[in-house]
Amino acid sequence: ETPKARCPVRSDPGRHDLQWVNKVFQRLWPKLVNLIGVHVEYPDSPFNKKLRARVPQALLGGMHFSRFLLGQESPTFDLIDISDAPEHHGQEGMQGIELHLGF
Repeated sequence: ETPKARCPVRSDPGRHDLQWVNKVFQRLWPKLVNLIGVHVEYPDSPFNKKLRARVPQALLGGMHFSRFLLGQESPTFDLIDISDAPEHHGQEGMQGIELHLGF
């Protein structure tokens, strides 16, 4: 019988290694960089419209990104800590989870 694949765990059972996420990001990174760059560099993109709506015009003026680079290498994530989220008033019984990423 083949053992089930599982996420490697380091000392604390709530902390999981993210090697598989890093592999996915490495493959997707060039496409993400291009996609994000196009949206940030295009003056009438939703990103720039939201930026103009939220930043005072005196600060922003006619500024826009003519070139936006995120780098050639994808970010590397170290560990993820998964824990129960605290309950919020009015949402008793609807507790979720919290994810904390390490870079």
